[in-house]
Amino acid sequence: MNNLFENSRYNGYTKLFLRNKPNPRWLVFLVDTIIVFVAILIAYLLRFNFQIPQHYIKTWKVVFPLIIILKCSLFFGLKLFAGSVRYSGLTDLIRILTFGIIALIILLVINTLFISMHKEAIIPLSVLLIDFILSTLGMMLLRIAVKYSYEQLSQWERGVMQTVLIGSWENALLMMQLLELDRNRKHKIIAIFDKDRNKNGFYLKGIPTYTIEKFSEIIEKESVEAVVLQKGYLNPDQKSQLIDYCLQEHIRVMTVPNLRSTKGLSLSIFQLKELRMEDLLEREPIKLNLQEISRFFIDRSILITGAAGSIGSEIVKQIASFNPKILILVDQAESPMYELEMDLKKLFPQVRYSLIIGDICDKNHMEKIFAQYKPEIVYHAAAYKHVPLMEENPCEAFKTNVLGTVNLVQCSLKYQVTKFIMISTDKAVNPTNVMGATKRLAEMYVQASQKFTSTKFITTRFGNVIGSNGSAVLLFKRQIENGGPVTITHPEVTRFFMTIPEACQLVLEASMAGKGGEIFVFDMGERIKILDLATKMIKLSGFIPNEDIKIVFTGLRPGEKLYEELIHDKENNIPTYHPKIMIARTREINFHTLHEQIQELQFFLNQRDAEEIVRKMKELIPEYVSNNSKYCLIDNQMKEKTMIKKSNISGN
Repeated sequence: MNNLFENSRYNGYTKLFLRNKPNPRWLVFLVDTIIVFVAILIAYLLRFNFQIPQHYIKTWKVVFPLIIILKCSLFFGLKLFAGSVRYSGLTDLIRILTFGIIALIILLVINTLFISMHKEAIIPLSVLLIDFILSTLGMMLLRIAVKYSYEQLSQWERGVMQTVLIGSWENALLMMQLLELDRNRKHKIIAIFDKDRNKNGFYLKGIPTYTIEKFSEIIEKESVEAVVLQKGYLNPDQKSQLIDYCLQEHIRVMTVPNLRSTKGLSLSIFQLKELRMEDLLEREPIKLNLQEISRFFIDRSILITGAAGSIGSEIVKQIASFNPKILILVDQAESPMYELEMDLKKLFPQVRYSLIIGDICDKNHMEKIFAQYKPEIVYHAAAYKHVPLMEENPCEAFKTNVLGTVNLVQCSLKYQVTKFIMISTDKAVNPTNVMGATKRLAEMYVQASQKFTSTKFITTRFGNVIGSNGSAVLLFKRQIENGGPVTITHPEVTRFFMTIPEACQLVLEASMAGKGGEIFVFDMGERIKILDLATKMIKLSGFIPNEDIKIVFTGLRPGEKLYEELIHDKENNIPTYHPKIMIARTREINFHTLHEQIQELQFFLNQRDAEEIVRKMKELIPEYVSNNSKYCLIDNQMKEKTMIKKSNISGN
């Protein structure tokens, strides 16, 4: 087969045949005309056993032009030559049959008129019937033959991929139709795996069905290259084991949605997707109290900062589905805001919203927004989050993450916001970097503000989000696309991960249930080793780690630590009604003292004194100890100062 395409002559023919342009209309018209001519000729020969009477031959100078002109006119009327022959389907065959019936009826009428005028038929009735059968069959067979030839040559060019399906029988049938739409590759389906044990050993359209337990056994027997998996069909444990096995055996994994749930929508090849890291993290679906959440958001004005970011935009979309009164969307990033607007117009045309380009550090602007829209609920997702960058820019980190939060809290107090929800991070726990320290300081201010108001201040704290801006997954993806290497800071570094929708669903649930003053912590499952994450991503892309794509360790970056935590050593987790949401019990914070200390920090900000800002934050957050950073020197100085102080006390 490969040798066939090594031959330039054959290669030229097949490329000409397989070109994307449709067959020329004039060629289809010409071939159909030849079929019509040959059909009537053969009809006469068959009717008279190849000995046609002379007087019928004399009528041919009228009969043949009549039939050719009539049928060519019908070609134009029914546009039989307009479609692409290689993609002919049932509709095209029905159109040809309609053409044959109409032509037969017209010829029968002409024959009847001729009999009434000349007492004999110009064309024998049997010839008309044979001609009808031959011409319609000939045109149908031409299209079937071209389509079959195209599919076979296309299959040779694309190659055949040995594929198995995992899903219910009903979905398997739809998957087969979907795979036929794949123009890049021909799929040969060799097995179906269904959880229903009653279907084990049965055949669906000639393809054997097995239970999922026999997956590895069948895969070992057959040279399987691809698996198509129905999303949500297997439980997370089964899915994880299956994917790990496929990655180990270098088997391509693709996913499709539950196609039965897309009734009324046509199948599209875009429903067939390569497995993504989000699919590997898939856990049991989060059960939300949708009725209560809907009641919480409906007909309310809601302000969201950082609305164009990865977390903010997902919160926007999830809230938009509950028909709020208005969404006030604030972000300083112009292009992402434009993209968010396009999404809202497409997905939620009925929702009223206002897009505001603004900086949360601009207190006057924020106050005008609150005064104009009087939001009832505020989601504060705007923040600087990149650890190494903030380590180099403590002034900007403090300005945005702390003072920006202070501005929003004060506006919320002044305009009597019902609920204020701050999106925090696991890096605020035992912070080892400037970014984590500023987020912890913001948490403290939000919590301390609860004591003097009816506004309910709530903090939600979770770890890394797959697919968020600046995440390791996006970095690895770009590096793999560029041929590597994939860079990891340390072979033992681990992180918590969630998908963006999962994190935002829990934010909405916690914000609805919060009574004020809580720090909600989400169950993020087990820590994931970044090395394992990178290895799986390389395998998912069809490469072999450290052979096709190198993995390089670069060392911990400034402020980075090996693992993250969701609660401080001295904090306790309190369970809530929701199994995936807990409350971190933190130490009491005096609002007035904290407010004065933040004002002192603002003085150092005005002086652009980064070192003093870091030093002051370390005094406010005793657990803030820098790691792999130039600010470790401040820790050593503070430690020496404490030891000298203790020594002096003991000496006295």
